[in-house]
Amino acid sequence: MQSTISANPVVAGETDHHFLRRVLIVDGLFCAISGIEMAVFAQPTATFLGVDQPFAIIVIGLALLAVSAFIFLTLRAKPLPAASIRLLVGGNVAWVVSSFALLVADMSLLSNGGKLAIVVQAFLTADVAFFEWMGWRRGR
Repeated sequence: MQSTISANPVVAGETDHHFLRRVLIVDGLFCAISGIEMAVFAQPTATFLGVDQPFAIIVIGLALLAVSAFIFLTLRAKPLPAASIRLLVGGNVAWVVSSFALLVADMSLLSNGGKLAIVVQAFLTADVAFFEWMGWRRGR
């Protein structure tokens, strides 16, 4: 009878991180698309959100593009670096906490559409952070 369990830990680890890699691809694409949208359409985005300074939207968009690049560079590594995964999960958690802190700090700062957008993206980011963490834990 033949065993189907790989004796090579790198191959086994990569198989176990298949789910995590897919979640990271989603995270990277979401960051890239959001970053491009914010950098290119800063003025309409700022107006929708109720932000007076479109430059702030451009800076956030460029930061999201940098995060996307980091994610796709991380995906090239075999096996996935634990420090990078912890940084990505921690960054997503910090984004969620910051989003809700922004809402609590000054509820009158944003438009109603802006408040809704912040809440929706915070919940989506929390989901991504959870699935990244779950994928990492499953693959260990």
